[in-house]
Amino acid sequence: MTIDLIIFDCDGVLVDSEPLAMQVLIAAIGARGAAITPAMAYRDYLGRSLSSISASLLDSHGMPLSPAALNSMRSDLYALYRRDLQGQSRPA
Repeated sequence: MTIDLIIFDCDGVLVDSEPLAMQVLIAAIGARGAAITPAMAYRDYLGRSLSSISASLLDSHGMPLSPAALNSMRSDLYALYRRDLQGQSRPA
């Protein structure tokens, strides 16, 4: 048997980065004048790409995320990852 492709999806398995990503997203949306609750953010945006989130915000709030806003969010997120992201320990 030849293996041509292996896909690693470790988000939520080795580390749970979603709460940090949601924190950055909610702050970025709030800074642009639209308030969403964490429950709304998880319901509407969990697991989605930034481009699909931007399109959704345009539809729902008339608020696109500009390329500069997306770059700022990425920078904020990566800084938060470096500071706060920890591996999860699982019981044996």
